[in-house]
Amino acid sequence: MFVIAICGARIQRVPYSGRFHLSLIEMLDDLLGDIGWQKFEEEHKGKLFPLSDPRTIRVQSIATKIIIAMNSGLRAGAEFTINGHLYASRDFGDKGSLLAPKSEGDKAEQGFKQRQKRDRNYIWKPATKFLNRRDWEVYVMDTSEINAVCFFGRRIVVQKGLLEILYHDEELATIIAHEIGHAVARHSSEHFVMDFVWVLIALILLIFVILNVGNSTSRRNPDGPAKRGKRKQIIIGLMLMASAGYNPKVAPRIYKRNLRNLGGEGGINSTQPSCIKRAELLNKAEVMNKALAVYKEVKAGEGVRSFV
Repeated sequence: MFVIAICGARIQRVPYSGRFHLSLIEMLDDLLGDIGWQKFEEEHKGKLFPLSDPRTIRVQSIATKIIIAMNSGLRAGAEFTINGHLYASRDFGDKGSLLAPKSEGDKAEQGFKQRQKRDRNYIWKPATKFLNRRDWEVYVMDTSEINAVCFFGRRIVVQKGLLEILYHDEELATIIAHEIGHAVARHSSEHFVMDFVWVLIALILLIFVILNVGNSTSRRNPDGPAKRGKRKQIIIGLMLMASAGYNPKVAPRIYKRNLRNLGGEGGINSTQPSCIKRAELLNKAEVMNKALAVYKEVKAGEGVRSFV
């Protein structure tokens, strides 16, 4: 496992936030995800609602809107599946490419190519290839817990307890966008690699101590890369819901409702900021104003702006 983590890791730039991190190559990421999901299904056998259940259909519908908007903003592959159903998102922020009559098709295509050229101006572009033609899976689990989880990049599980307190789609979109944000930022992959990196650092420090190279001690930074990455990911979720046409002002209100299972208590030993800190972060003018600008563009029919 140690060899896999080190040899299979590479530096990538996270979409939306622009943060650099270590993550596994996509093949290993998917392999670990399949193994983890198989174990999860065995432990929770019979607890996942059928795909025909109205609660699952509701969650899938919201997730579909968010993923379509995400693919558009990240210029990812047009086609993807959710629970085996094929979907396509081809607007890439261009209202004209979808709505223009055939006589204006050349003009719309020319505009699309100009935007593609503009998108390639970044020296180190965010990693989005792994999102192309993604096979997403969205489930609702029969449990009273108030939580939602993302498994290695493409499986979202929303627990029934969450649906019982979030009545409006925009409220639920806040949480689903947050979980999809985990997939976009590849947090499971990053944590897998970083856990082994910290082990390697600890071993090196232990060798130095044994050899009396130094007499100082060190500990893991409580506000290290994992927690900073989670803070950035919260902003990703906000941009995703705004791109899908959901009002981003709803998000801080949801986190203020003391949904502790979603945010934990924060603190030194937690990599998840508390719900109160999430709400404070999202209410910052520079964060909320950007999300509102994206939301207003989408509602005005201008499509989703580029984030790559």
